[in-house]
Amino acid sequence: MPSLPLYKTSPNGAKSSLFRSEEMTLIQLYIPAEIAKPTVSELGELGAVEFRDLNPGTAAFQRTFVNEIKRLDEMERRLRK
Repeated sequence: MPSLPLYKTSPNGAKSSLFRSEEMTLIQLYIPAEIAKPTVSELGELGAVEFRDLNPGTAAFQRTFVNEIKRLDEMERRLRK
C-alpha cells in the first residue's frame, strides 16, 4: 500500500504539512466582467484559492447570474438522465 508524503513542497520551496493548515492571505480581487469567468475558472483549476461568498444573506434567486445558474443546473440534470 503506497504511503502519503507527510509534507508537500510549494512552488517557492516551502514545506507544508498535511496535518497543519497552510498560511493564507486574505485578498479581494476586482475583476472586470469581460474576463471574470475565465479568470475565476483558472484560479479554481490552480486549487490554490478559496472563494468567500460576500453576500451570504442574499437568496439564490436574487443573485446576479441566477438565470445562467438555472440553465446550467438544467443541463446537468439532463446529462444525468
